[in-house]
Amino acid sequence: MRKMLSTWGGRAKFDYEGSVADGTDIWYGCKHWHSRVTGDQYAALLKHFKGRTVLMGTPREPRSGSVGSWLQQNVENRALASYVGAILVYEGYAQRVPGESSMIQFIKVTP
Repeated sequence: MRKMLSTWGGRAKFDYEGSVADGTDIWYGCKHWHSRVTGDQYAALLKHFKGRTVLMGTPREPRSGSVGSWLQQNVENRALASYVGAILVYEGYAQRVPGESSMIQFIKVTP
């Protein structure tokens, strides 16, 4: 069943199906672009950022060390951070940092 969420910045909506544990299919944009993030890729992301508070990295050219940069290097070279960040928060693996709209805090390690 598809779920609809707001992007990290809250300016747009997107749909996803699946879970962090099993992998997600994400549909976004006016042309309904599709990206897949596997459960193994989420597990690697959660292990890499375990217990850390870092930049979300939503720009198309995210800063080094951000979630967006990690996604571009390890999943695909698209700006997926706005979607993946929202999914991680929705499913309870991370939380937004109050007062810091560009930061994410990882609170749960394994899917």
